[in-house]
Amino acid sequence: MRIPNRIKECKIMGVDIACTSMNHLLRTIKDRLPELSGNYICATNVHAIVTAYRNESYRKVQNDAFMRLPDGAPVAMVAGTRSETRAEKISGPDVMTEIFKVSASYGYKHYFYGSTEETLKKLEDTLYKKYPGINIVGMKSPPFRPLTKEEDAEVIRDINHAEPDFIWVGLGAPKQEIWMYEHQEKVKGLMTIEEAIQTPIKNASECAAKPITVNGVNYRTQSEAMQAYGIKVGHFYRTLKLCGGDKELAFKQCIEEGKV
Repeated sequence: MRIPNRIKECKIMGVDIACTSMNHLLRTIKDRLPELSGNYICATNVHAIVTAYRNESYRKVQNDAFMRLPDGAPVAMVAGTRSETRAEKISGPDVMTEIFKVSASYGYKHYFYGSTEETLKKLEDTLYKKYPGINIVGMKSPPFRPLTKEEDAEVIRDINHAEPDFIWVGLGAPKQEIWMYEHQEKVKGLMTIEEAIQTPIKNASECAAKPITVNGVNYRTQSEAMQAYGIKVGHFYRTLKLCGGDKELAFKQCIEEGKV
């Protein structure tokens, strides 16, 4: 159930975008964190807005969030022209950074859901070094397939047992937003997008020139396969990072996302 965010919003192609600033967002989270448990925040960029415009069910996923942040200059600019309140560009990584900075002093607890075990371990090591005193109460790498009801129930039990304040979800868009929508009021903690659950990919242009087989079809280059399926290069490499560098898995994930 969506709770009022008490922040001015404007509608862009059917999606309600928050007209707010980073400082206001952080104050809102701090003051209302217990109330926000079981709800979620989306970082909504142009791609998400267009997807929501074209797909009614995904539009509901976006609009059921406690807040949809203007992720990207184009979204913030349009939102600013439609509201008396200035809309500041707020990206998912920026929110993460600001939350992590104050985690030790505020006693925030964090749970991370998504990516591979190897990537999560690297992320854990990095966060402990960069943000001394940060409290990570759990990490879970789900299989790259739909979970059974029993598996999903186990994930919910694990999260709730850990009692996090924040649940950082990194499954790739739009899967991660749909996961948060389906788990609202089932998990304890404020869910939001985790865009740092990634494995660095080097020499992207060289990688794109290599052959690959997708759904039994041999392509001379990965770029050719991307064109065949209408997959944007930037989106593919973000997904590739989430998949730990597994190219075949990344293509399957991108193709599946295109069906939303």
